[in-house]
Amino acid sequence: KAIYKPQWNPLNNSIAFIGHNNFSSDVFIYDLDTDILQQITNDVYSDIQISWASNGEELLLVSDRSNNISPPYWHADIISITGHDFDNYDIYKLNINGSLDRLTTTPFNESYPCFSPDGNKIAYISDESGINNIYITEDEFKTSNSITNILTGITQIDWYTKDEILFTGFYNSG
Repeated sequence: KAIYKPQWNPLNNSIAFIGHNNFSSDVFIYDLDTDILQQITNDVYSDIQISWASNGEELLLVSDRSNNISPPYWHADIISITGHDFDNYDIYKLNINGSLDRLTTTPFNESYPCFSPDGNKIAYISDESGINNIYITEDEFKTSNSITNILTGITQIDWYTKDEILFTGFYNSG
């Protein structure tokens, strides 16, 4: 059992986080004012990263759930997940009411999605080129552009200001 990737809601006193309980990981939101813990997803898929939208009502989510986004997605049985690719991660938009929209549908792994401070862009990491680099979309993934070409790869990102992104990566073998 573990809690990781906590993200403070930009508008209120709640924290979204990934909770791991035995087999899989799910999204939870804890409201500090009301002392209420709400489990948003509850399924066999791995939800591994989250990031709040500036409206405080949506999260970007990285998961291996593929097209399993409609209720009752949280109660998949062993037959329905046979042949599922648990090694491919895509980006989803998760409303705090639990509804999901799949934003990426690629054979590549996308990770660390985050909204720009004004909410008009999404930056994320993709291994599309074979190496993790930063991409930006302004139209919810209809198109994306790579903004880095780091041969050792990018490991994490976050927006700093409207025009600046902080990132970590490797240099000179680590």
